[in-house]
Amino acid sequence: MAAGERIGDHSVSHPHFTRLTDAQMRDQVLRAETKIISVTGADSWFRFPFGDRNAHTISVVNSVGFVPVGWTVDTLGWKGTSGGITVQTVVNRVRANLRPGEIVLMHSGSGGVKPGDHSTLNADALPAVIKDLPGARVLIRDHRRPARDRLPRDHVEWRGAQLRRSLVRVPGRETPRRGTPTGIAADPATGGYWVLKSNGGVSNFNAPWYGSLARKIPPGLRGSLMP
Repeated sequence: MAAGERIGDHSVSHPHFTRLTDAQMRDQVLRAETKIISVTGADSWFRFPFGDRNAHTISVVNSVGFVPVGWTVDTLGWKGTSGGITVQTVVNRVRANLRPGEIVLMHSGSGGVKPGDHSTLNADALPAVIKDLPGARVLIRDHRRPARDRLPRDHVEWRGAQLRRSLVRVPGRETPRRGTPTGIAADPATGGYWVLKSNGGVSNFNAPWYGSLARKIPPGLRGSLMP
């Protein structure tokens, strides 16, 4: 936190959320949040343990104010050398999945798949990864608390450049399903948020309406809207 980084909520005991009751899921998320705030003074974003989620678990996590953050590529470095992974495997997987909004899942160490494996493949691969991606870093902003207990019933999850959800229709405004969602921004003043789409469209939930560029942007320029 002192270095300006965000601390993520990853639950209290790292369970499979698809095996928990709704009450257990909420407890895992909120107890972890309480502990993080007590140490850092700041709230956090959330990621499912094992990436284990479905529409229902996402909706439960949404209900306590979190937009879960996923990843676009797992380096598999956590398997360690005992799992047949090498530093080059890690680097190759990052390179093969380069795209706007790429989120790379890495672990600083690994338990490997066999006892006694103390390899640190992801850490060892970082110099090559950083060299490949000069100036790149993970930025996760405003994907926390679009509104506690005020999110739509549809599930919302952030996975790199793709925001997967079914937006609510708002009469007289941009058709929510037109255009691929590419970004989300929260409005601290209202607790609402805006969703930017690939065609220049904007959808909002409990946030001021500022208009949309849908159907006003030439196709050749739409790519510049991608994060």
